[in-house]
Amino acid sequence: MGFLLYFEVDYLDIGMYAIGLWGFIGLWNIERLKKKSGQTSKSIFN
Repeated sequence: MGFLLYFEVDYLDIGMYAIGLWGFIGLWNIERLKKKSGQTSKSIFN
């Protein structure tokens, strides 16, 4: 945080980047869990 403020990055920009990163990681995790659960259900039926 101090590193970003040293380069005069605005608080709003920091917040927007954080929300974007959080959303991206959340979507990636949902897709990863879908694949994981799909593979286990297929292996049960096979």
